[in-house]
Amino acid sequence: MKKPSVDDERNRWLTAEERDRLIGECSELVRRHVSFLFWTGARLGESFALKWADVKLDAERPHVVLRTRKTRGGKEKKRLVPLRPVVLEVMREQRVARGKKVGEKDLVFVNGEGGEWERSAFYSHFDKAKEKAKIDDFTPHDCRHTFATHLIMAGVRERVVAQLLGHSSLALVMRYTHVAPDHMDDVMSMLTAA
Repeated sequence: MKKPSVDDERNRWLTAEERDRLIGECSELVRRHVSFLFWTGARLGESFALKWADVKLDAERPHVVLRTRKTRGGKEKKRLVPLRPVVLEVMREQRVARGKKVGEKDLVFVNGEGGEWERSAFYSHFDKAKEKAKIDDFTPHDCRHTFATHLIMAGVRERVVAQLLGHSSLALVMRYTHVAPDHMDDVMSMLTAA
């Protein structure tokens, strides 16, 4: 017997006000890291592995190169994500916070001891901020959903969103095409204005 397909893909995202409130409640140790997740659409694992060699703050077009492997030993996929001024400033602050002797091979985001984050430790900090911000049912991966949703609501084409997220097909991006009710009103007003 074949199991029926069910679209149970999780799709939790925050408004801009909720996003900013959550970032504001983060401890100093993770605040810039969480901002980075919201403003780049990076996966948590990509942010944990990000090295300064892949961060171009002073380039003509500031960007980061995010790397991921879908399977153990699988081919590495890379994507370039431009840095908007808000996240560019966050990354410059992170570089200063890490110290002047940060090398290209050093990790960008480190735990309190200067080592690589473990998911459970990061989640502990994230969950405390979430509780203070009074935000329920939200994970670090949902920062990625928030990034994509805000791009779609701003009118960015699905193909561009797919490239920024590192998706190989548009089908994966379609889950972000939901919009907030007030955004639908704005879109409909465009029809009547024309």
